[in-house]
Amino acid sequence: MKKILFIFFICALHSCTDFDDTAIEISGEFTHISDNCGNDIETDTEAEETEVEEETTTIEESSCTEIVTFNDDGTAEISIDGSDSVQIVSYHIYGKNIIFTDEDGAEIELSFSIVNETSIIRVEDGETWTKTEEEIEDTVTEEG
Repeated sequence: MKKILFIFFICALHSCTDFDDTAIEISGEFTHISDNCGNDIETDTEAEETEVEEETTTIEESSCTEIVTFNDDGTAEISIDGSDSVQIVSYHIYGKNIIFTDEDGAEIELSFSIVNETSIIRVEDGETWTKTEEEIEDTVTEEG
C-alpha cells in the first residue's frame, strides 16, 4: 500500500510541478554504511569461532557498505541490503527525486531525494548517502 501511495505522490507531484531536471547533476558513487552491519546476535560458541577466524583470515566487510553508482548513460549500479552482487538498473531524475527501474521498466523499491551534488537521502528509510571522497576530489580537480 505504501508503494502505491508513494507512486501516486510522485505522479501527482510530477504532473503539478514544472521540474528543472538540469538543476542538480548527479553522477559518481554514493555510499552508506548499513546500520545492521555486524549487529547479528551470536551465541558464545559462535563468538569464539569468529575470534578464531579473525586471527587466521582477513574478513572483508564489503557488504556493510551500500553503494549506488550513477553512470552518464542513465544507468546505475546498485549494491544494497548486504548484497555482494551489483544490480544494473536505469534511473530517472524528476526534480529532486531519483527513481530506479529494472530492465522491464518497472520501478524498484529504491528511490532517493537529492540534497545537493554530494548528498542524497534514501526515501524508504530517510538515511543520508554521501558521494565518496575520491569522487569529490575528482570533481574538484576537473572544475579547478
